[in-house]
Amino acid sequence: MRAKRFVFALFVSACAGWAAPLPAGEQGLRRADAERQLEIAELQLGQYDRVEFPQALQQIDHQIVLAEAELAIQQRRIAEVGPQSPFKYSGAFLTTLQSAQRSALQAELRIDELNSARRALQQNRADHRRLLQLQRDAAADRVQQISAER
Repeated sequence: MRAKRFVFALFVSACAGWAAPLPAGEQGLRRADAERQLEIAELQLGQYDRVEFPQALQQIDHQIVLAEAELAIQQRRIAEVGPQSPFKYSGAFLTTLQSAQRSALQAELRIDELNSARRALQQNRADHRRLLQLQRDAAADRVQQISAER
């Protein structure tokens, strides 16, 4: 019975040590770390808004312009070596025409893919921003909690 009381008393004293306030230096370190995490979260949100999203959108737009230019070139090539060509019965002509048609189809598919990627980027922007805002808010809450513990 006495051993049980001793173990219980030891357990209670150990638990009381966990609830004891942190030394001022350690509390200051926790606050500094929390403030640093808050600043990182704010920087990530600003980085996404001002740099990452606009760059990704611009990159997709540029790729769309290039794919549309490629499509125009291939369509012009198809028109120039079209069925009215005097060489329409030669094997080389058919190979050139088929190659241009395949390249035009490839460019059309690429444009469709890029437009889908652009739409997905724009549709997911709000979700990505919200995630970054939640991370920032959690960091701000941690700073407030540590400040309130003083």
